[in-house]
Amino acid sequence: MTTTLESLLSSAPPGQLDGLVDNISTLSPVPADLVDKIKANSTVSSEICNQELAQSLKQEWTAYQKEYYCNNNVDYTFSITGDQPKSLVLSTLAQRIDVKNCHAGSWRGAWTIAMSDDGSAATLQGSIHIHIYCHEDCNVQLESKKEYNDLNVVQGKGGNLAKSIKNKIATVEANVAAELEEMYDSMDDKLKALRRILPIMRKRLDWNVLSHRMVKKLEETAASN
Repeated sequence: MTTTLESLLSSAPPGQLDGLVDNISTLSPVPADLVDKIKANSTVSSEICNQELAQSLKQEWTAYQKEYYCNNNVDYTFSITGDQPKSLVLSTLAQRIDVKNCHAGSWRGAWTIAMSDDGSAATLQGSIHIHIYCHEDCNVQLESKKEYNDLNVVQGKGGNLAKSIKNKIATVEANVAAELEEMYDSMDDKLKALRRILPIMRKRLDWNVLSHRMVKKLEETAASN
């Protein structure tokens, strides 16, 4: 039961966890420690470790997020942690939660950076997780996760490995954004393709709900007479 509940809470759209907990609580108690665990997993701290590369990457990523995520009331943060001398973990989060206008979205990145022995190159492994939610007269979600392995990075001009790492991840993010835009532009045609132009009876369906209601009302009136 706990595993199922944790899976359900973990799938909550951005900004909707508390509401989901309230709804579930009307049926069954939700452990507070489980809610705290889900909230901790869905946030990113601003911790930056003391490694030299981490401090350089902090400057590069701060400028990158400020340039690309500072508009439209987007909240963003990142952390860089590392327990081993030649390894770092970059965790990023950008999200916009607009309850008033019934939509929210988050863009989360998790990247493991393994540096070469001489510090002149690195290998990246990571993922990008996107979750979008719209609930105005509907309940529509888009969730996508992409994995990346063995992305090689070498120092650029001036020996700035941090800048090369930032540029590599920025390129990946730009490609993902372009794919989403392409999907959005073609979504209308794809949705139309899901529906038959003509049903089995070879006649177009009348989607006018009011006319159907009127016909039903007239039939009921005629039957009562």
